Amino acid sequence: MNDTVNLDDVQRLTRDDPSGILGVVEDFPKQVRVALEIGRSDISLPDASGVDSVVVLGMGGSGISGDVVGALAPLAGLKVPVLTVKGYQLPAYVGSNTLVFAVSYSGNTEETLDCVEQAHKAGARMVAVSSGGKLAQIAGERGVSLFEIPGNMQPRASLGYLFVPIVCSLERMGLISGLVEQLQETVELLEDRSREHGGASPTDANPTKRLASWVISRLCTAPRARSPWRRCASRRNSTRWPRYPRSTTLSPSSITTRRWAGRTSRRFAPVRTWWYFVSRVSTRGSPGVSI
Repeated sequence: MNDTVNLDDVQRLTRDDPSGILGVVEDFPKQVRVALEIGRSDISLPDASGVDSVVVLGMGGSGISGDVVGALAPLAGLKVPVLTVKGYQLPAYVGSNTLVFAVSYSGNTEETLDCVEQAHKAGARMVAVSSGGKLAQIAGERGVSLFEIPGNMQPRASLGYLFVPIVCSLERMGLISGLVEQLQETVELLEDRSREHGGASPTDANPTKRLASWVISRLCTAPRARSPWRRCASRRNSTRWPRYPRSTTLSPSSITTRRWAGRTSRRFAPVRTWWYFVSRVSTRGSPGVSI
């Protein structure tokens, strides 16, 4: 028998989400607000004169901060290219006119630390964003500007802490303008959306809960096929999306491309995050659990 989860049962959702991800998502506006305070704190920054490129070092969730900055900064007047390095090797052009942001939530990311050494040897101007670890130690020893952010979180759940200090730095250095003010205004909007779409908001007044329930109603639980060819065939030929008992999550990107009965699901893109977490909750128990 399937164990149906009531999306309005906050205690049940909390119990089935031991890592507290749903709460972290709902508190994202607060995270951005605190990150703005950190980014505007009295920390000396490198001289921006002559900067001809910006490089962000980061892996995984930390690397996403560079992607966000690369998308937003040009809209705020940044005239130099932004490159995110997610690996061990810096580009050859990095030098004294390159502004490097070393981002590692833990401070111990091997690839990022390796690139920090390369940037130091190349004479690049550096700013670090971390909750501690070796990166914070290196920053202290070498006089690198460090934005120390709160720890004990998952890097992918810390995006606000990771990218906002970079934006604040760029604006304080005169490389962009107006973006910090827009982030402040966005926090208020995010707070409204968090109340409307959060776990405490009842399903009747919560668009994402209603949509999540509808999406899950389009799923059917099937025994896990041993053959990958059978799995492929069942996915391609069914009008309902089969879910196998051993599957623990559904890819957020899949929701933007999957078709049900000829209808594209691209319109579900705005709620991919909610669906991702709900799908984790719905499959955490025994095989075949559905909401």
